Amino acid sequence: MVIEPCIDIFCTALTYVDLRPLFLSEKVTFFVGDIDWQQFDQTLVGFPISVNILFSNYTVQFDWNKPLYTEASNKARAYATKSISAKGVFDICGEQLFKNRIRNMALFREARNVDVLKGAFRKKPAVLVSAGPSLDKSMADLKKAEGKCVIIAVDSAAVPLLNNEIIPDFVTTLDFRDHNSDKLSPHLLKEAPFSLVAVISSSVPTARRLPLNHLFYCFQDNDTQQWMIDALKVQNQMKPAGTVASLSLSFAQMIGADPIIMVGHDFALISENADHVQGTVFNHNWHHGKNLIDVKGVDGEMVKTQDFLLEFKQTFEQIMPHHPCRYINATAAGAHIEGTIIQNFKDVLKNDLMQKIDVDTIILSALKKKPGVSISKFLKAAQNQLREAKARLKQVNSILSTNEKIVQFLNKHAVLSSKKMTSFAKLPKQIQNHKQNLLKARNRLKPFMPIEEVAAKMINEARVVQEIEKTNTYLEELTKDAKIVDLEMGGHQKGLTIFCEEVGRLVSFLEQEDQLISDLDADSPFSIENALALSRLYLKEMCPVKAINKLNLIFSDKKKLSSNWDEAKTLMGTAKAQLLDFESAEKWWPIAIANNDAEMREELGKQRRELGEYWLQRLIESKFPRNLKWALRSCREKGFILKAKQETWATTIQWVSQWLEKDKNVDRADEFLELWEPICEQTPEWHYWKARCMAEKDDKFAASVYLEKHLLGPDHPHHSNEPSYPAWLAFLARLLMETDRFDQGIEKLSQAVALDANQAVLWEELGDTFFEHHDFSSAAVAYENCFLALPEEVDVLRKFGDCYLKQGYKEAAKEAYQAVLKKNPSNESAHSALSQLERS
Repeated sequence: MVIEPCIDIFCTALTYVDLRPLFLSEKVTFFVGDIDWQQFDQTLVGFPISVNILFSNYTVQFDWNKPLYTEASNKARAYATKSISAKGVFDICGEQLFKNRIRNMALFREARNVDVLKGAFRKKPAVLVSAGPSLDKSMADLKKAEGKCVIIAVDSAAVPLLNNEIIPDFVTTLDFRDHNSDKLSPHLLKEAPFSLVAVISSSVPTARRLPLNHLFYCFQDNDTQQWMIDALKVQNQMKPAGTVASLSLSFAQMIGADPIIMVGHDFALISENADHVQGTVFNHNWHHGKNLIDVKGVDGEMVKTQDFLLEFKQTFEQIMPHHPCRYINATAAGAHIEGTIIQNFKDVLKNDLMQKIDVDTIILSALKKKPGVSISKFLKAAQNQLREAKARLKQVNSILSTNEKIVQFLNKHAVLSSKKMTSFAKLPKQIQNHKQNLLKARNRLKPFMPIEEVAAKMINEARVVQEIEKTNTYLEELTKDAKIVDLEMGGHQKGLTIFCEEVGRLVSFLEQEDQLISDLDADSPFSIENALALSRLYLKEMCPVKAINKLNLIFSDKKKLSSNWDEAKTLMGTAKAQLLDFESAEKWWPIAIANNDAEMREELGKQRRELGEYWLQRLIESKFPRNLKWALRSCREKGFILKAKQETWATTIQWVSQWLEKDKNVDRADEFLELWEPICEQTPEWHYWKARCMAEKDDKFAASVYLEKHLLGPDHPHHSNEPSYPAWLAFLARLLMETDRFDQGIEKLSQAVALDANQAVLWEELGDTFFEHHDFSSAAVAYENCFLALPEEVDVLRKFGDCYLKQGYKEAAKEAYQAVLKKNPSNESAHSALSQLERS
């Protein structure tokens, strides 16, 4: 693709360069003059799967009309970035997207379609809050805007807003990855005094763990689950939103807001310290990136941004024309958003946010006008889809079985028969029949769109085989066809299998829930057994908020004391743990098992192990320390922690080391080590790091005593077999010398170096300390000990020479410097010292 935004320059180029070969090539497309960016986007989307996109931006020989070329280059980069990211989403994440759609419907009773709010806030001002670093500058004014507008915050901005005592009316969430739910984690929010607007494929734990005012799900135009859209009677789908900021904008348009005011929408790197507002869960270090792009800022000056942020901004700009209204960019700093009026937020407060708005009343009125779909109708639609999916799966399995027979024949005869079997007619009759049956079966197989996301990866692999693999013989062509069928049908098989599993599980859950709720409503008097059964069902699906609502009914019925109360307390503890409120959980659990009920104790252990396993799995998917923390808080059994150690101890040490040495966050390191305390005697290294934490807290004497007692004393001779034993000895040596027990420290250091020469670096550090205190003879002895153990450390020899020089032994110093240069001629320090010595 060739881009030239100036048609005059392009015409001039034609007089000097013969571009006919490019014009005639089917692989080259020109975009000249006033570029149609929609057509440019469609061209990128139309590239085959196998095409890689590279962006070439040659340095120009002259600088003319820089804004024109900068804008064209920036837009091309943005579209290319979007195309690259979009092509891989289904391949990599299709299965997760599909599962999220189905699993989110476990909150069928709590959720409504977002289109129930269509036009509900017509002509009411809405403030869209994103999480750019500039948001900190707008917090005070946002506080004044409460109650005078509809505040719609992206998920990453919710915690910073609540930390500033600003309650958003709506929070939007989009990302499908489970770790995205951390932005609205219950341990950060405690309460969720807002309504959540979530794309149906968004992270499942998010809504399940929040006691929301209201929950609204939205479907986008490109959603694959048309059966759900029909069953739920969704009348208005949103335009696909690649970012949560775009989702907020589309939502504001749907509810009819006017004006729409943006705050915190930086789309640029305005801070040297962070890429998000203070208080967000994630910072991605975007501000440390290279190859930054210059774009126009809200103040008229140029600001730096990344290509993907530019794409986010561009997508945002493309959504605005769908809903004509006033768009005001009141962001304190950042990139200019085309199509917006730039205005100070203080002026917005004076001019547009003057009247009170009762958001809750408007929401309740909209919900009352449009009743939701009955559970029975939704279940009927799901069951119909299940029956159809199972029938298709049977067809697909049959096709794969027939194809496997053809593959077996080809594997056996491909080499020997390639010259004989040159056409279909020359194939054995049985293989001909298989081929014909295969063709008929594939023609009868109708597409099943709900599995498109899950099947996408293997189907795309089949397309790549179709486009790239070349064949020379008829049997090679048959082999290629069989491979394509295997990939395509394998994708369908996987998709249909997962569809049946997930939808079947959803139907089972909703049916059980419906029956138990019906029974509970019909019970007179109140049935603790049915309430417990419903709570168990919710906790199995990790819906702790729903479970707590039912358990509270039990505890409110104080007159109905029974033996089931112990189980209710156990379940309440588990619900609190699922909400990451372990302090409360650990209060409920001991009460529940106070009677030493072995069966209850075993059940509690099972619940805690299952929760711990869940967080260990989350750790595999996203290696955040908090996932391991929640796993070890969930289950404190030795066996579980030992298992976690096998999988995660090396990672734990990396984190603890970073917190101590780089981040200087000793409290975090110490807190994390405490999680492993139940297996400290099976983990000698734990004591070493515990002593490191004590030393970092300036309790070095206590750290040395602790090391000798738990790790290096006479009671622990077996620890000498540990690979890290020399390093532990060296650390003890350091502590002893730093607490004025020099002779003992030297003894331990000598032992450490005898076991591992690398520990001699401490001799060099000791020499440096003596040198700084002008004890040059002691420094020389320390440097000598280091050099004897590590003769490759040439610079230590140079320091040895410095000691001679300071003591007046010039010839000895000269010989030392010359020895250094003999081993390392480029040693600048030795060169400089020798030159000064020769001049003196």
